[in-house]
Amino acid sequence: MSTLTLKGTPYPKQIDFFMKRNKFVAYGGSRGGGKSWAGRRKGLLLALNQDYAGMQILLLRRRYNDVYENHIFPLSLELNRFVSYNQKTKSFDFPWGSRIIFGYCDHEKDVLQYQGKAYDCIILEEATQFTQFMIESLMMCLRPSGLMKSYLNWSPRMYFTMNPGGE
Repeated sequence: MSTLTLKGTPYPKQIDFFMKRNKFVAYGGSRGGGKSWAGRRKGLLLALNQDYAGMQILLLRRRYNDVYENHIFPLSLELNRFVSYNQKTKSFDFPWGSRIIFGYCDHEKDVLQYQGKAYDCIILEEATQFTQFMIESLMMCLRPSGLMKSYLNWSPRMYFTMNPGGE
């Protein structure tokens, strides 16, 4: 396996977002403020932390094309030769069992594809585009996956990035 070098320097507001340990954490702001980078980076930092080996992270946007363009493609370039994207499972699967799983909820019925699943961390990108029903349904999936080797310093969390306005 090759060595991974992360690119990018976070702004103070992004560092604050990374450091929060609340069950629900939001990062909002105007277009171009680095929210998508922060959401993607938060998921990546959690997946790379072997103290959280086995962590299951779900990163969602309303449309799959948006999650691909804003997250999967940039991560594929960054993680090149370290971890490959698995098209079948729509995830990056790390050797220690952690996963970043990508999904979408274009319509309210789409949230049913997550029913019965458990995620240690959920990241909702552009959260104001999700309906209240979608968010509440996804909150039911925010619980220990049972795949982490230790839950000593972790409790399930949901991160939201958003622009003002929307649903």
